[in-house]
Amino acid sequence: FHENLFLEHYAIRFIPRENGVHWVHVRFNGRDIPDSPFRVVVGHANADPGRVFASGSGLYQGETGHPCEFLIDTMNAGAGALAVTVDGPSKVQLDCKEVSEGYRVSFTPTAPGDYLITIKFAGINIAGSPFKCMVGGMNLNASRGGFGTMTTSSSYVQRSQGNLASQSTYNTIEQSSSFASNSRNNYASIDASRVRAQGDGLSRAYRNEKATFTVDTRDGGNAMLMVGVFGPKYPCEEVFIKHVGNNQYNVQYTVREKGEYMLVVKWGDQHIPGSPWHIEVV
Repeated sequence: FHENLFLEHYAIRFIPRENGVHWVHVRFNGRDIPDSPFRVVVGHANADPGRVFASGSGLYQGETGHPCEFLIDTMNAGAGALAVTVDGPSKVQLDCKEVSEGYRVSFTPTAPGDYLITIKFAGINIAGSPFKCMVGGMNLNASRGGFGTMTTSSSYVQRSQGNLASQSTYNTIEQSSSFASNSRNNYASIDASRVRAQGDGLSRAYRNEKATFTVDTRDGGNAMLMVGVFGPKYPCEEVFIKHVGNNQYNVQYTVREKGEYMLVVKWGDQHIPGSPWHIEVV
């Protein structure tokens, strides 16, 4: 709120709701005054993953058809990007809501089994991540058969810093991949260094046009392919991964805004050679 002090002098007061860099715009007759916007640092300006904590029963156990819920405390962590991924037997919809302590996240599994919950802040795992959530109950995907299928769902929360964004944004990107395997949980043989990616979509992209590339995982062992595209303001709106056979994948993504983007490709929890790529979108 503002208060008229005397002779056209005003006092402005506001209460920030989260740590990080805030930008205060002061305008007169619709135009910014000199030096506006003003940079205000609340709390710690730099991201500190060591100050992020997760709690809640949903990190460790759950039941099919019922939400698994947990809390991520980011109050003292500064400004950075919070990324939550859930890997497991069923594709899930991640729901991320801002609360006074940070963020409340929930997902509802539809198949029993072990789910891995990875929580990263500024690209670094927080304490305890990844968490193993053991889900019981009936398989609600009775119509699905075949070999073992693992899927991954991701929620990315971009917290404001500098001039990248004027406010916090919440975007959910769902990505899924499947593989045929007699040993679904055989992670010991993963070797991301032997996975190869090629295509124009790794070096350049055009606004509102599909960019494509291929990923060959034949020599990389048994794992899950994860792809993420991050822009100067928001994550990419569309990322499609299609298994075309023989452990090879076609990837398509579409960006809506110009700028410099980062393309991440992981096999399991490991970057493949070349990842992350930096792409200029024109």
